[in-house]
Order: sequence, then C-alpha cells, then structure tokens
Amino acid sequence: MSSFKRFLAYVKPYWYYILFAAFGGMIKFVLPMIFPQLMRYFMDEFLVNAAVINDTLRSEYVSKISYYSAVLIAVYFFIWIPGVYIRHKYSGKLAQSVIFDLRYNLYRHIQRMSASYFDHNKSGGIVTRLISDIQMCQNMLGNAMTNIWIDGSILLFLLVIMFKMDVVLTLISLAILPFYIIIIKTIGQRVKRSSLLVQNEIEDMQGDIQEKISGANVIRAFTMEKQEADRFAQKSRKLFDFNMTRVKLSAANNALNGFLIKIAPVIIVWFASLSVLNGRLTIGEMTAFYAYLGMFYMPIERFSQLNVVFSNSMAAIERVFEVFDQTPDVQESNSAGKLENVKGAVEFRNVSFAYNENEKILTDINLKVEPGEKIAFVGASGAGKSSLVNLIPRFYDVSAGEILIDNQDIRDFTLKSLRENIGIVLQEAILFSGSLKENILYGKKDATADEIIKAAQAANAYDFIMEFEAGFETEVGERGSMLSGGQKQRLTITRAFLSDPAILILDEATSALDSRSENLIQESLEKLMEGRTTFIIAHRLSTIMNVDKIVVLENGKIKEVGTHQQLLQQNGIYTQYFKEQFQEAIKYSTEELSD
Repeated sequence: MSSFKRFLAYVKPYWYYILFAAFGGMIKFVLPMIFPQLMRYFMDEFLVNAAVINDTLRSEYVSKISYYSAVLIAVYFFIWIPGVYIRHKYSGKLAQSVIFDLRYNLYRHIQRMSASYFDHNKSGGIVTRLISDIQMCQNMLGNAMTNIWIDGSILLFLLVIMFKMDVVLTLISLAILPFYIIIIKTIGQRVKRSSLLVQNEIEDMQGDIQEKISGANVIRAFTMEKQEADRFAQKSRKLFDFNMTRVKLSAANNALNGFLIKIAPVIIVWFASLSVLNGRLTIGEMTAFYAYLGMFYMPIERFSQLNVVFSNSMAAIERVFEVFDQTPDVQESNSAGKLENVKGAVEFRNVSFAYNENEKILTDINLKVEPGEKIAFVGASGAGKSSLVNLIPRFYDVSAGEILIDNQDIRDFTLKSLRENIGIVLQEAILFSGSLKENILYGKKDATADEIIKAAQAANAYDFIMEFEAGFETEVGERGSMLSGGQKQRLTITRAFLSDPAILILDEATSALDSRSENLIQESLEKLMEGRTTFIIAHRLSTIMNVDKIVVLENGKIKEVGTHQQLLQQNGIYTQYFKEQFQEAIKYSTEELSD
C-alpha cells in the first residue's frame, strides 16, 4: 500500500481529469437507466392491453410510444455521445499524463544513479522497468482510477431504484456479494505474486537478449547458435509457465464470478415470476427490475476484472518504486558549489577505494599533479588504473582519503560542474544512434557550426566526415556501427575538443587501433593535451615516454613514480615492462626481416 500511495501522488495533480472522466462515465451509464422505466411504462400502460383496445386508442398509443422513443434517441445523440467522448478522452489523458511523469522521473532517477548501479543491473532489465512495468501501471489508471468511482456511484444509484421497486428481490440480488468478495480476496493476492514472477522473468530475459544481440558476432564466431537458442527456449518456457499460472488465475476469477453473476438472474426471474403470478408484481415491473439487474451486475463484473488488473498493476508499481528507493552511492552535498576557473592542480591524498568490503582495489594512494602536467598510469590488468581515474569525475567515491582539484575536495563541487571540467576519451568509443553532429554536440550542446568544424579539424576528423554525402548529418548507426574504429575514436576526441576541459583522462585511447589510425589519433591527442592536466592509462609504453610523470601501480598501490628515464635507471617494475614490450617488438622485427 505504501507503493500505491506513492503512485497516487503522481495522480493527484490530475485529479480534475478523474472528475471529467467520472462525469462522462455517469452520463454513459446512467442515461441507459431511463430505458427500463420507459419499457415498464410501455408494457404496463400500452402493450398489456394491445389486443383489446380500439383503433383510436391504438393510434394514440403509437403516437406516445413514437414520441418517447424519439426523445430517448435525441437524448442519446445530444447527451450520451458527448458524455462517452468526455469519459474516454479524460480517462486516457489521465493515464498518459501520469505515465509520462512517472516514466520521465524514473529515467531521471536512473540517470542520477552511480556507476555501481549499472555494474550490478543488466541494461535490458533496467529498460524493462522503464517501459514494460510502467506500461502495466497505465492499466491501473485506465481501468481503476475512473471506473471505480463510476461503478461505485452507479451501484448506489441502482440500489436506491431497485429497493424502491422491490426490497425482497434486491436483497436476493445482493446475496452473491459475500461469495464475490471471498473470490476477489483469495485470487487477487495470488495474481499479484504471479505477476511479480512474470515481470522479474521478463526483466531477466530482456537483459540476456540485449547482451546476446550486442554480442551476435561472438555467438556466430564460436558457433554457439544452437546452445543460445536452447538457453532462450528454457527461459521462454519458464516465462510461459509463469504466464500460464497468471492466465489460469484470471480464468478462474472470471469463471467463478461469472457463475455468480449469471446464476443470480435465474433465481431472480424464478422468484419474480412467482410474484407476478401472486399479483405482487406487474410484468412491466418484473421486466424493468430484470433490466436493472443486468445493469447492477455489469459494474460488479467489471470490479471482478478490475481485481486482476489491480493485482497485476500493483506488482508493476512495486517494481517501479523499488528502483526509486535505490539511492546513488555518489551524491552531492547540500552545500556543493560550482567548480569554476579551474587551473588543473589535482591531488590524491591517502586515497583508498573498494567496490565492496571484500574487494579492495586501491590502498593509500598519494599523488600530487601540477596544472598542465601529463601523468601516465602503468601496471598489469587489475592493478587499479581505471578505478583510480574513475574517481576523479566521481563515477565512484573514495572509500577513504580525498581527491582535490585546485586544493579543494571534489565532493565540495556539484557533479555537473565537476564533470563539465573533465574530458574523457575511452578505449571503446561510445557513440549513440543519430547523426555525427548530434554525437559531437555531447561535448557542448550549444556549440556553433564553426566551433564544431574547428573541433573536428583539430581531431583529424573533418576530412573523413566531409567524405560522407550528408557530412555532419550522416547517421552513425547503433553504437556507431557505420563507422570504423578509428573514425569513432576521432569523433570522441572531437567531443573532447569541443568541451574544452581543464582536466583530461585518456583511458588506453589508441590501444585497439591499427597503426595508421593510431598515428592520426596520437597526433590529435597531442594537440588536445596541450595546456591541460592529463591522466593517461597506457598499454603501449611507446606512447608515454615523453610525459611528465609515469606512475607504476601494482595490486592497488603506487610502487614507482618518475619520468621514463628515471624509472629505467631504477631498474624496477617499469623497466621489466619496458623490456618485455620492446624485446618482443625487436624479436618480431628480426623475424620479419629474416623472412
């Protein structure tokens, strides 16, 4: 119920839509209640005596019946049609407005989540909460928020009419309600549990599908199509079984409640027939009561269906607010200020970091970097290089110690202003579906055409961009699939030029490229690094020989710091790395020459 109350908070701003929809619903369902009374009047006043009246009276009866029928048709046309339109328009508008707000706020909340959230949750699963679960919440709005008021009001209104017509028949009609409530309570909870299982399985399946589709080439390369198809079949069968449980419960709900609603009129007709024979009821009154009985059970039947909808929707609502309840590990303080006029001095002071209590990655890191210095991090895989640089833009927060920019703790700045002053070029160039221009503008959303061109030229990207027929408007495809690795990397460097950061992070930016692309990109990176404090994670030592400092990491600790020459003279870990790389290169070159 806590999740439901929170959901209602999203409904509250649009309460007047519920009023409009309820007003239209009242017109839609109340106006037809005139017809049973009109039918009773026709039967008792006119039709019962049809066989014995004279022609003059028959003509008068025909005129009256025609008049009342024409009035009823006019009421339907001029009142009922607009009422139905209003009812469906505003119930739909309520649903769409609330779902828009909920989905938008959930997306914004997910964007604020720290990197650890995305480490522990599959992207496909996150999308399921954002799309599928929220879509199920919409059913609650379309069926519950308006129908419950309409149907409740109609039931009360009908009860008043029916009690006035015949108390005994009305009490017999109400006799099914206790059984109806038992069915709703019993089945509703089981439907909700079943729906949770279904949604959880859909989330897991969608996460797997997204992973497998993005890695389709790997599956084909290792001829794993059959195994993956079998795995998908197993998951689909599991989802099928969960769905069938939900279907069976829904079917049982419809069958049991349908039986109650269908058997009650039989009892009513039997008892009413006896009353007519005993002279307690007229045929017209019996016919009218039977018509009202159908109207009375119609909202009850909708309540039964609403029970299933409510249970399914509540399962989805709980899953949505489960995401809202997760808070980012990295948060701004209330007193956070804006990082401005950055000189670029960076200091790691007694920094330690762990992804969890049992996985310490960095220990007692102390490093001081002057503005404009170029610092390279070297070490084996798992030494903590990427983890260290990820702490600077606060993708993660330190477990102990502090990181300072221009002698001020980075936690004193807003995340937006901090990250606006840090440019990042990763080993994997991340692009999004859209045009080249749209991807470049991630660096500066309000950049002019001239600024974009200059940034592309500085990144050695302008020439290949202009080779495309559409130029900067060329579509890059999903994850930049229409571009080569070197082209994608030059676009990310273009973004970095456009953002003009004071601090730059290069995470093995050239390690996955061919020699020609590497040379072009290395040239553009040299321009990009000019005048900026730069942190470089390098696999190829040949690319970092001229940096100001090389920091050697091992098992999360700094082991050596110095220039290329200084570290070679120490004859330590760095020297070992250097020998391994260059001896391999010399050996490879010698073999090529001998061939």
